Amino acid sequence: MIAKGFSCKIIYVRRTPPLFVDGSIPGHTRPPLPRNLCLWGSRGVNGDCPRCLENEVRLSQIVQSLCEEKGLEFKVFSVRNTSFDERLTMVRRARFIVAVHGGLNFHFYWAEPTTTFVEIVMELAAHSLAPASLSLGLYYWYLPVPGADHYTKHIIVPETFFNVTVAALDEQMALTAP
Repeated sequence: MIAKGFSCKIIYVRRTPPLFVDGSIPGHTRPPLPRNLCLWGSRGVNGDCPRCLENEVRLSQIVQSLCEEKGLEFKVFSVRNTSFDERLTMVRRARFIVAVHGGLNFHFYWAEPTTTFVEIVMELAAHSLAPASLSLGLYYWYLPVPGADHYTKHIIVPETFFNVTVAALDEQMALTAP
């Protein structure tokens, strides 16, 4: 409860992760990791999840070929096939992340500033992780799926997806420091 006449406002503060995968002690310098990874956040291709993309395999192949052209290593990022420690290490190494809106995306709290994050958002449930991403210093790209909701499978037009991905990846690769 806020006392009468008292006001408050929300302030975004740069965070320090509370947990370090490499075993270092918070407050001490973590050893740098090479930032050469491109991640595809998979929601599953078997259709048993909300916000699944019918053409996820095709879209991930687009991201993979674009990232490999730029010299980035490509990995699929999923809670189903990756341990928590592996996921955090992958996010720390990532320069570029593409994922459908969902709980998996909260791993970006461990991403380094200047990581590019492309979030695919279902238009009819148009909330996103933009405020949190931007407050952490990430380069955020919002990719809406027109007419889509949380509970059905959807298709993204590959050409639109390709154009947004190329623009976001070019921006990331133009940064001087990885």
